[in-house]
Amino acid sequence: MNKLTNYKSRFKNFFKKKSTKDISWMVGANILIKPLQVAKSFIVAKYLGPEDYGIIKSVELIQMLNKFGDLGFNSTVIRDVGVKIGEKSEEEIQEIKNNAYSSELVLTFVLFLAGLISNFFFQSPIIRYAIILSSIGLFTLKIQNLFNTEATINKRFKLISKLVVIQAIINSVLIIATVSFIKIYAVLVFPIFSTLIIIFLYYKKINIPFRFKFNKSRLQSILSTSFKLTSGALAFGVFRYTERIIVISLIGLQAVGYFGFADTILGLFVVIFLTNIKVRKMDLLEDLGKGAFKKVHQIVVRETATLTVISFIVVGCSMVGLSIFVPMFLEKWVNGILVAQLFLLVLPMKVLNSYFFTVIKSPIVDKLLYTPALHITGSLVLIIGAYSLDYYDLLTLLNFIYLDIFAYGIVHISGLFIYYKEFYKPYVKNQKI
Repeated sequence: MNKLTNYKSRFKNFFKKKSTKDISWMVGANILIKPLQVAKSFIVAKYLGPEDYGIIKSVELIQMLNKFGDLGFNSTVIRDVGVKIGEKSEEEIQEIKNNAYSSELVLTFVLFLAGLISNFFFQSPIIRYAIILSSIGLFTLKIQNLFNTEATINKRFKLISKLVVIQAIINSVLIIATVSFIKIYAVLVFPIFSTLIIIFLYYKKINIPFRFKFNKSRLQSILSTSFKLTSGALAFGVFRYTERIIVISLIGLQAVGYFGFADTILGLFVVIFLTNIKVRKMDLLEDLGKGAFKKVHQIVVRETATLTVISFIVVGCSMVGLSIFVPMFLEKWVNGILVAQLFLLVLPMKVLNSYFFTVIKSPIVDKLLYTPALHITGSLVLIIGAYSLDYYDLLTLLNFIYLDIFAYGIVHISGLFIYYKEFYKPYVKNQKI
């Protein structure tokens, strides 16, 4: 009886924790906006012809600069400030924010001007307008990212979740309501409008305490960190593009469709599961700053094990669901069921990796180059493996999926051994404090 009471008490306390509530808000927001995004994509594809759709996809390259043109200043702020909060180094926190946010603003203006200048290389008015609007969209998104970063540092995940939902609703409703008569401009204008509203709402709720100034030594330190973090993002991009290029060039367009279907199914679950580490990241960094290495290790082991087990259960249920519902509702995709089922095995690998690398890339351990090295290794495995299979006439989409899962295993499962070597042995097992 006492054991049952104890379990009930622990269960209630678990759901009272702020981190549990934050995770619930973030996961709930992601689940809620998915149907809106799917409906929006369907309506846009219905009303835009191939030419307009091609223009949108082309100018998306400008929007992608928000991710791949990011020099990692916001990520560096989260990483470094999290530890400094644990160390209670208020002056250093302020100095990091001053330099990183100032650098991000400079980069934002440079990218904005580059986008505006690039429109002069085109003669078509619609393309020029699309580039100008996309450049403005990039500018507003990067300003929003500053507020997102500050909200993350302050653990305002409930606010972030609400604004994510508000932005998705405004975007989807306005685009769906107007794309039938203003066509491409609905897709280009209303995201800017919704982002401006979110910036205003953030401004009312969040204060960003920084001054526009630079300190040479601190800026050099931030640039060193940010470039290494960015190299990881770029290497990840290379890995993902390698997958697609191999499927397109060596297997065929139908295979691209099935692979895209499998990747979409996987992506739905990856976003939900990785939301957990977005919330817990600040807690881990603060505890590292306090020198609570055993506590960090216990959190990493406990939550990684729990989420990995849950992810395997989700994979199993999803495999069964795909075999039942795809033949019922998506007859054209029946031949892609096995591909989608197998590709779901990547989910537990990504979950396993997430906590380990948060610690490995923290300022305490400061091992930032493992991520790009592993993704480049994974890309080479894909290239060598695919061309070897093609040489022996064995390259089918199914065999490529097996190869891809193996490459993901190298990229993600390696994190376990790196964590043991770089954090557990020196900081936990040998108590290096």
